[in-house]
Formats: sequence, structure tokens, C-alpha cells
Amino acid sequence: MDSLIIKRIFEDRYTYLLFSLLVLIIVTPFVEYTTVFNVSLLSIFFLSVVIAILWTLHLRPLLFRAYLATACVVFVLDLLTSTQVDEPSTRMTLLSAGVYSVFVFAVMFALTIEIFRESKVTIKTIQGGISVYLLIGIFWSLICLFLSILAPGSFSGNLDEYSDYLYFSFVTMTTLGYGDVVPLTKIAKNAAVFNAVSSQLFLAIYIARLVGMHMANPAQKK
Repeated sequence: MDSLIIKRIFEDRYTYLLFSLLVLIIVTPFVEYTTVFNVSLLSIFFLSVVIAILWTLHLRPLLFRAYLATACVVFVLDLLTSTQVDEPSTRMTLLSAGVYSVFVFAVMFALTIEIFRESKVTIKTIQGGISVYLLIGIFWSLICLFLSILAPGSFSGNLDEYSDYLYFSFVTMTTLGYGDVVPLTKIAKNAAVFNAVSSQLFLAIYIARLVGMHMANPAQKK
């Protein structure tokens, strides 16, 4: 019985997406941007997340091709950037962060619509909600990276690697506010505000949606 439940859970596509996102977030701080191998390894982790995303979403053929083309561009840009560890190109890194941001935002939008169309509270809807929340953190980390490259000095503190931006994004989302990294420019401050507000709004709306679905389904209230 237990083996059948575990098998059913891992057959769900959202499980692989959530697992890939968690692995990416956990592994990123341990991958130093000092060698081509390390950066390429991180690119592969990003690619695994992209594959999980494309597999999870039920997209029309045209949209699927658009997402796939964007994912390929992102991966190529990431690989090109990884070959320039010693003297990374600012334009290449800026372009990579920008395209990544657009891709992640499009994925968040599509995934949010998909999970909000569900009529019952299931493992799928819970995993999907957690995945969107993690994607919000990744999206704003890329936005902060983009701003930092576009306008150096946008943030105070030690922001040398992508993991630092990921840390700042999730600290801002959870309203911890350690104070070791602080936005300095108006645009960076606005980004931090929208980072915190968007994540809290999503949690509030999503939890309300789950409660509404649960109350509307008599079978789940028993």
C-alpha cells in the first residue's frame, strides 16, 4: 500500500519540478564561480529545472515551442558565460539574467493559471503552489542580479555570486531583513518592495484559494 502511494506521488509531474527547484536552491551556494566546470555544472542544474518546467506545464504546441526556444537561448547564453569565468562579459551576463527573468516570469504566470484552475485540493495543487513560491524567489534574484550589473552599486553588502542574490531574494520574501544586504538606489528599493509584496500576496491568495476549494468540495470535508 505504501509503495503504491509513493509511486503515485512520484508519477506526478509537479514532484519533479519541486524536487528540481529545491536541488537548484540547495546546490547553488556550494558552487563557486571560479572554474568553468562549476559554472557549467550550475547551468546543467538550471537546465534540469527548465526540463521539469516544460514537462509540467500543459502548453499548446505554439506556446511549447516558444518556451522551448527561450529555454535553449538561456542555456546557450549560460554556457557562453561559463566559458568567461576569469573575465566575464558584462553584456553576456546582463543578457543571460534578462532572458532568464523573462522565462521564469512566463513560467510563473502559466503555472499559476494551471494550479488555480484545479477544482480540488490535491498533492498536485500543493506542490504547484510551493513551486510557484520558489520561482518567485528565483525570479526576483535574477531581477536583482540584472539591476546590479546594469547599475553597479545598487546594493550594499557582499554580492559576488548568484547565490548571494538568491539569498537576498528569499530573505526579503520572508521579511527576515537581516540587514547585511541593503538596496541603495530607488529602482533597487522598488524591486525589494515588489519582491516582498508579490510573495506575500501570492501566499495570501493561494491559501484562500485552497480553503475555498476545500470548502466547496464536500468529499474533502469528511
